[in-house]
Amino acid sequence: QIPHLAASSKPLCIALDGTALRPWCHFELPRSDYRSRRQSDVPLDPKHQVVEFESLGTRVKNTKRFYVLNPTGEIYEFTWKQDLLLDKKGEQEDPFRCLTKRGTILPGKKYEMVFDYLPTTVATQESFWTFSISGKDANQHFVL
Repeated sequence: QIPHLAASSKPLCIALDGTALRPWCHFELPRSDYRSRRQSDVPLDPKHQVVEFESLGTRVKNTKRFYVLNPTGEIYEFTWKQDLLLDKKGEQEDPFRCLTKRGTILPGKKYEMVFDYLPTTVATQESFWTFSISGKDANQHFVL
């Protein structure tokens, strides 16, 4: 029903053509205000998504779990890689560990990602990681 179109008019036929971008994956993470609280001379690149840990002390293992959803109709493999050039830890042992460095996500399914954080100091620490989908130009950057 088109307003102001005479009932005797021929039905309209309009050809449409278009493209759409849809995500390869969806990260089920809570929102974080870490960017506004971050104390650094170097601003955090907006391309980084934040995964925030809270620890109750040093030498206490903290585990963060979250899901990644594959909304597509195809199966794909993923990898997590630490961005060592962005991590400026020097000789300090890295307190962050990825327990799901690679895997396969089925179409329409979720995959649980797991990271551990074992702080050795009281200071705020950051670690930079990239999630990549094999065979696709799909990367998401994270700061833990």
